[in-house]
Amino acid sequence: MDLITHTIVGTATYRVFTGQELSFEDPFLIATMVGASLPDIDIATHLFGDVPYFKYHRGATHSILGTIILSLVVGGGLSFIFDVSFFALFSFTLLGCATHVMLDTLNSYGAKLFWPFSDKRTTLNLLVFIEPFMIALLLAVIMFNSFIDGGRAILLFILVLLYFLFRYFSKLMLKRMLTKKFPRQSFDKVVIVPAFASIFHWDYILENNKEVILGRTTLMLKDFEIKKRLKKEAPSKIVKKALLTKVGKFFADFTPHYYIKHEKIKDKHLVKFIDLRYLVKEGFVNSAEVIISEKGKVMEAFFQPYSENRKIPIN
Repeated sequence: MDLITHTIVGTATYRVFTGQELSFEDPFLIATMVGASLPDIDIATHLFGDVPYFKYHRGATHSILGTIILSLVVGGGLSFIFDVSFFALFSFTLLGCATHVMLDTLNSYGAKLFWPFSDKRTTLNLLVFIEPFMIALLLAVIMFNSFIDGGRAILLFILVLLYFLFRYFSKLMLKRMLTKKFPRQSFDKVVIVPAFASIFHWDYILENNKEVILGRTTLMLKDFEIKKRLKKEAPSKIVKKALLTKVGKFFADFTPHYYIKHEKIKDKHLVKFIDLRYLVKEGFVNSAEVIISEKGKVMEAFFQPYSENRKIPIN
């Protein structure tokens, strides 16, 4: 989610939580708004390049421990500016952080909630990165806060929660329908994710030891479409070598759902890693490549975020 969305959600949550009209002179509202964008302080890693950013974004600062520490620091700083309770400022900063982390865990990229005890990203695969329905309702709570009393603000907030529940149950129903649609095939993995940049569709990933099926259906579970079928093979020595490279390890940490394609081009081996979460018309949003010589020497290795034409070396 972008910072504007995080700020809107944090501000609307404060309005509903306190029942007060918004005043940008209110120190507790300021604390909540700061907290709502605070976990993304890790974008500073972009100063050191794209790889550190993708590696550390939504890591420590998005964890439960990290948000508590950040809230303590910001709450302490704000208590020197405003003559109010440190504990209250800490609490509202933490409230803002909580809305931020909650939103990030609801989309497909997720967040490392339990860092430093676990590097696994927690994700519910429920929301797309930009949710216009949610934003419109919560923006109304903020923009018209003088006309929308506390009860109406709560009602709009409940509508957002009902939208989340609708998507959740739609996802559960889709999982059941997929088992009926492919009754003769046994899949080791069934993953359902929001379609990239579309609030009206689901993408699904079905995987076994023979193939990966990528499909799409509507939010109302109509018009099932198979977008791609990818054959799977037992990993060769070349593929195993590619997995042990820095780019291979990086990509395995970057996404839990990826496909490996191996092909020989003249006297070279091309091993391509594909992030299956984000399927677009042209192919996939994120990928990586490792080029290995006939003798098994790694010649090139690079990450390709957002476009196959973008190549970031990882050696």
